[in-house]
Amino acid sequence: MRCAIKEGKIHNCDGIPIEDYIPQRLRWMTEWAEWYCKAQKKQYDTLDTACKACRSKGEDCTKVDSDCTPCKKACDNYKKVVDEWEKQWNEISYKYLILYEQAKTTSTNASRTVFLDAGPDYQQVVDFLTPIHKASIAARNRVKRAAPGPTEITAAAPNTPYSSAAGYIHQEIGNVGCNVQTQFCEKKHGDTTPTGENNTKYTFKQHPLDYEKACGCEDRIKEKVPKPPKEKPCDIVEEIYKRSNGGKDAINSCYRKNYNGLKLYFESV
Repeated sequence: MRCAIKEGKIHNCDGIPIEDYIPQRLRWMTEWAEWYCKAQKKQYDTLDTACKACRSKGEDCTKVDSDCTPCKKACDNYKKVVDEWEKQWNEISYKYLILYEQAKTTSTNASRTVFLDAGPDYQQVVDFLTPIHKASIAARNRVKRAAPGPTEITAAAPNTPYSSAAGYIHQEIGNVGCNVQTQFCEKKHGDTTPTGENNTKYTFKQHPLDYEKACGCEDRIKEKVPKPPKEKPCDIVEEIYKRSNGGKDAINSCYRKNYNGLKLYFESV
């Protein structure tokens, strides 16, 4: 099995398929990721069809728009499906983390550590991950020695690809096949700290990034444009009268009858 590990990565070993070295639990985890991506892609395609008209309106779409009805249904279903798979993923990634931490703890032991109370599958995974962890640490130390200046490798340094289930998935099968939301790392660059930057391509995001506005239509209420106040006839006349200097000046080029010396029609000649 050790010949499959080189510089912290799994490689072929004299033509023998890698799968022959990988414990069943880890093989099942990668297969689970592929199944999830097939389900996610199917839901994304449905969302794409149902929300085309609503999406074109951007933030102008509201809950009263007829285009929003089929889109809302697709958005709700997408979220429901993704949430169900995410619950499983949280359990899978947690169990992987326990196994990797165990491998990391025993990696400094002089000889192989045997877990008498653990099942054979547990032992296989720890045995498999231990040399991977050793090789990744060795690779990082080589980077440290090659650096032109002092480079300290600390607990705050970036995690190795295999230190999380998400990293293992992407290291082993690369692009799993999800649509748009393609990455299993919740934080950018595999960061696991609470302050890490959110990954917009996170595969368990409740709505795809390019459909957040369309899926938010249901939460937006169309603003009512207030009607201008209706003017009273007397107010209109009064305003005109003021602007014409009490009727002495022209109103829209219209002059009074006795303007410029002319007499009113009812005055005597």
